[in-house]
Order: sequence, then structure tokens, then C-alpha cells
Amino acid sequence: MTSRFKSLIALVFCLLSLTSTQTYAENPKSSDFLKLSDGQRTWYYMGVFDAIGHVVSLSNKTQGNCIWNWYFQNPDAQKNLIEATLRKYPNYSTTAVLIALLKKDCGNF
Repeated sequence: MTSRFKSLIALVFCLLSLTSTQTYAENPKSSDFLKLSDGQRTWYYMGVFDAIGHVVSLSNKTQGNCIWNWYFQNPDAQKNLIEATLRKYPNYSTTAVLIALLKKDCGNF
């Protein structure tokens, strides 16, 4: 593993820790996530899609761009899709739902 890759992984963990609002003993469920304020959820989405896009682009630039564009080109529409899906699957983790939505449009990464 190169030092650049290790640095990027450390950066991703730092970004994700900055976007977290609570500490959970287990992964929070979608129903818990939806209880956060609109502003908290928006910051979470921005951090998560930026971080996942960076990590994926290390191995596949096209997929990384797909992930960034998936959310950032039309955040309001994607936020509606995300939150409708979270309501549909209230017992799944938020992260699992987001990754499933990304894989649907951007492929396996």
C-alpha cells in the first residue's frame, strides 16, 4: 500500500468522523438517520458522496466521477430518492442503502 493511498484513507476516515452526529454501538438504522435535522442530513450526504467518490476514483476515475455526479449534479432530486428509499427500508443501515443506490447507477466498486 502506497503512502499516498494510506494518506487518502486517513483523510476519508477524518471526513466521515466530522460528519457523524452521534456515536452508536451498532450501525444506525435508516429510521434513526431520518430523525436528524435537514441540515445534518445534507452535511452527511455531502461528506459521504465526496469521500466515496474520492476513494473509488483511486481505482476507477470514471466510477469516481459517476459517484460525485450522482449526488452533486442534482442534490435535491437525489435527496428525495435517498430519503424515500430510507423510509422504505427503515431497518437497514443508512450506509447500506446509499451504497445500493450508487451501485445501481454507477456499478460495483
